[in-house]
Amino acid sequence: MNRVAGAVTALVLVGALAAGCGGSTKSAVQKASSPGASARGEDPGREAVLAAYSSMWSDYTTDLLTANWQNPISVNHATGEALLTIENALAVDGHHGWVGKGSPVPHPTVKSLTVGPSETAEVVDCIDLSRALLYVAATGKLKDATPGGWHLVDAELVVKDGVWKVSTLAMGKAGSC
Repeated sequence: MNRVAGAVTALVLVGALAAGCGGSTKSAVQKASSPGASARGEDPGREAVLAAYSSMWSDYTTDLLTANWQNPISVNHATGEALLTIENALAVDGHHGWVGKGSPVPHPTVKSLTVGPSETAEVVDCIDLSRALLYVAATGKLKDATPGGWHLVDAELVVKDGVWKVSTLAMGKAGSC
Protein backbone atom coordinates (compact mmCIF):
# COMPACT_ATOMS: atom_id res chain seq x y z
CA MET A 1 0.00 0.00 0.00
CA ASN A 2 1.40 3.43 -0.83
CA ARG A 3 2.20 5.91 1.96
CA VAL A 4 -0.73 8.22 1.20
CA ALA A 5 -3.14 5.33 1.63
CA GLY A 6 -1.11 4.00 4.55
CA ALA A 7 -1.26 7.28 6.42
CA VAL A 8 -4.98 7.51 6.04
CA THR A 9 -5.45 3.82 6.82
CA ALA A 10 -3.86 4.61 10.16
CA LEU A 11 -6.75 6.99 10.65
CA VAL A 12 -9.06 3.97 10.64
CA LEU A 13 -7.92 3.13 14.16
CA VAL A 14 -8.14 6.73 15.22
CA GLY A 15 -11.63 7.01 13.78
CA ALA A 16 -12.77 3.84 15.53
CA LEU A 17 -11.48 5.08 18.86
CA ALA A 18 -12.92 8.55 18.46
CA ALA A 19 -16.28 7.25 17.31
CA GLY A 20 -16.75 5.59 20.68
CA CYS A 21 -16.16 8.85 22.54
CA GLY A 22 -18.51 11.76 23.02
CA GLY A 23 -22.22 11.57 23.27
CA SER A 24 -23.76 14.91 22.45
CA THR A 25 -27.48 15.19 21.94
CA LYS A 26 -28.36 15.78 18.32
CA SER A 27 -31.09 18.28 17.64
CA ALA A 28 -31.78 17.09 14.11
CA VAL A 29 -30.21 14.68 11.68
CA GLN A 30 -30.66 15.05 7.96
CA LYS A 31 -30.08 12.01 5.79
CA ALA A 32 -28.81 12.39 2.25
CA SER A 33 -31.81 11.97 -0.01
CA SER A 34 -29.64 11.16 -3.00
CA PRO A 35 -25.90 10.95 -3.60
CA GLY A 36 -25.92 13.89 -5.98
CA ALA A 37 -28.17 16.18 -3.96
CA SER A 38 -25.44 18.48 -2.69
CA ALA A 39 -23.66 18.51 -6.03
CA ARG A 40 -26.78 20.06 -7.56
CA GLY A 41 -26.73 22.93 -5.09
CA GLU A 42 -29.83 21.87 -3.16
CA ASP A 43 -28.34 22.28 0.33
CA PRO A 44 -25.68 24.86 1.24
CA GLY A 45 -24.91 22.97 4.48
CA ARG A 46 -24.02 19.83 2.57
CA GLU A 47 -22.02 21.85 0.06
CA ALA A 48 -19.96 23.35 2.92
CA VAL A 49 -19.29 19.88 4.33
CA LEU A 50 -18.18 18.52 0.95
CA ALA A 51 -16.01 21.58 0.32
CA ALA A 52 -14.26 21.12 3.69
CA TYR A 53 -13.71 17.41 3.06
CA SER A 54 -12.26 18.00 -0.42
CA SER A 55 -10.14 20.87 0.94
CA MET A 56 -8.67 18.53 3.57
CA TRP A 57 -7.43 16.28 0.77
CA SER A 58 -6.09 19.29 -1.15
CA ASP A 59 -4.27 20.53 1.98
CA TYR A 60 -2.80 17.09 2.64
CA THR A 61 -1.63 16.84 -0.98
CA THR A 62 0.12 20.22 -0.62
CA ASP A 63 1.67 19.14 2.69
CA LEU A 64 3.01 15.98 1.03
CA LEU A 65 4.94 18.03 -1.54
CA THR A 66 7.43 18.89 1.22
CA ALA A 67 6.41 16.48 4.03
CA ASN A 68 6.60 19.49 6.36
CA TRP A 69 4.99 18.13 9.51
CA GLN A 70 5.97 21.13 11.62
CA ASN A 71 3.82 23.61 9.74
CA PRO A 72 1.13 21.69 7.85
CA ILE A 73 -1.62 23.54 6.05
CA SER A 74 -3.83 20.53 6.81
CA VAL A 75 -4.68 22.35 10.04
CA ASN A 76 -7.06 24.46 7.92
CA HIS A 77 -9.44 21.55 7.30
CA ALA A 78 -8.45 18.80 9.77
CA THR A 79 -8.62 18.67 13.56
CA GLY A 80 -8.27 16.32 16.48
CA GLU A 81 -7.14 12.78 15.82
CA ALA A 82 -7.29 13.22 12.04
CA LEU A 83 -4.86 16.14 12.19
CA LEU A 84 -2.56 14.31 14.61
CA THR A 85 -2.37 11.31 12.31
CA ILE A 86 -1.68 13.52 9.28
CA GLU A 87 1.12 15.31 11.15
CA ASN A 88 2.63 11.97 12.23
CA ALA A 89 2.49 10.61 8.67
CA LEU A 90 4.19 13.77 7.38
CA ALA A 91 6.89 13.44 10.03
CA VAL A 92 7.63 9.85 9.00
CA ASP A 93 7.67 10.81 5.31
CA GLY A 94 10.00 13.75 6.01
CA HIS A 95 12.31 11.57 8.09
CA HIS A 96 12.62 9.06 5.23
CA GLY A 97 12.98 11.77 2.58
CA TRP A 98 9.70 10.94 0.86
CA VAL A 99 7.41 13.47 -0.78
CA GLY A 100 4.02 13.08 -2.41
CA LYS A 101 3.18 13.86 -6.00
CA GLY A 102 -0.13 13.65 -7.76
CA SER A 103 -3.59 14.40 -6.50
CA PRO A 104 -6.29 12.25 -5.00
CA VAL A 105 -9.63 12.38 -6.77
CA PRO A 106 -12.46 12.37 -4.22
CA HIS A 107 -16.06 11.39 -4.98
CA PRO A 108 -17.74 12.26 -1.65
CA THR A 109 -21.36 12.10 -0.59
CA VAL A 110 -22.82 13.48 2.63
CA LYS A 111 -24.27 10.50 4.51
CA SER A 112 -25.61 12.53 7.44
CA LEU A 113 -25.64 16.08 8.69
CA THR A 114 -26.49 17.09 12.25
CA VAL A 115 -27.61 20.66 12.71
CA GLY A 116 -27.95 22.54 15.95
CA PRO A 117 -25.58 23.51 18.73
CA SER A 118 -23.10 20.76 17.94
CA GLU A 119 -22.90 20.35 14.19
CA THR A 120 -21.43 17.13 12.80
CA ALA A 121 -21.46 15.40 9.45
CA GLU A 122 -20.51 12.06 8.00
CA VAL A 123 -19.09 11.79 4.50
CA VAL A 124 -18.66 8.59 2.52
CA ASP A 125 -16.24 8.56 -0.39
CA CYS A 126 -14.69 6.28 -2.96
CA ILE A 127 -11.44 8.16 -3.43
CA ASP A 128 -9.08 7.47 -6.31
CA LEU A 129 -5.48 7.47 -5.03
CA SER A 130 -4.05 5.81 -8.15
CA ARG A 131 -2.14 8.97 -9.11
CA ALA A 132 -1.24 10.15 -5.58
CA LEU A 133 2.05 8.40 -4.88
CA LEU A 134 5.20 8.85 -2.80
CA TYR A 135 8.59 9.59 -4.28
CA VAL A 136 12.13 9.75 -2.92
CA ALA A 137 12.82 13.49 -2.78
CA ALA A 138 16.55 13.14 -3.50
CA THR A 139 16.11 11.08 -6.67
CA GLY A 140 12.57 11.82 -7.83
CA LYS A 141 11.96 8.07 -8.20
CA LEU A 142 8.88 6.29 -6.92
CA LYS A 143 9.24 5.07 -3.33
CA ASP A 144 7.82 1.70 -4.37
CA ALA A 145 5.74 0.14 -7.12
CA THR A 146 2.56 -0.11 -5.04
CA PRO A 147 -0.34 1.51 -6.88
CA GLY A 148 -2.71 3.78 -4.99
CA GLY A 149 -6.07 2.40 -6.12
CA TRP A 150 -9.63 3.26 -5.07
CA HIS A 151 -10.41 3.36 -1.36
CA LEU A 152 -13.67 3.50 0.55
CA VAL A 153 -13.48 6.37 3.06
CA ASP A 154 -15.78 7.25 5.94
CA ALA A 155 -15.07 10.69 7.42
CA GLU A 156 -16.58 12.56 10.31
CA LEU A 157 -16.53 16.34 10.31
CA VAL A 158 -17.18 18.84 13.08
CA VAL A 159 -17.51 22.59 13.19
CA LYS A 160 -14.55 24.11 15.01
CA ASP A 161 -14.27 27.88 15.37
CA GLY A 162 -17.02 28.26 12.77
CA VAL A 163 -15.27 26.08 10.15
CA TRP A 164 -16.07 22.52 9.05
CA LYS A 165 -13.05 20.26 9.68
CA VAL A 166 -12.39 16.54 9.27
CA SER A 167 -12.03 15.01 12.72
CA THR A 168 -11.79 11.28 11.91
CA LEU A 169 -11.21 9.15 8.82
CA ALA A 170 -11.65 5.45 8.22
CA MET A 171 -10.17 4.14 4.99
CA GLY A 172 -10.49 0.76 3.34
CA LYS A 173 -7.75 -1.01 1.44
CA ALA A 174 -7.09 -0.39 -2.23
CA GLY A 175 -9.97 -1.82 -4.24
CA SER A 176 -12.48 -1.50 -1.39
CA CYS A 177 -14.89 0.43 -3.60
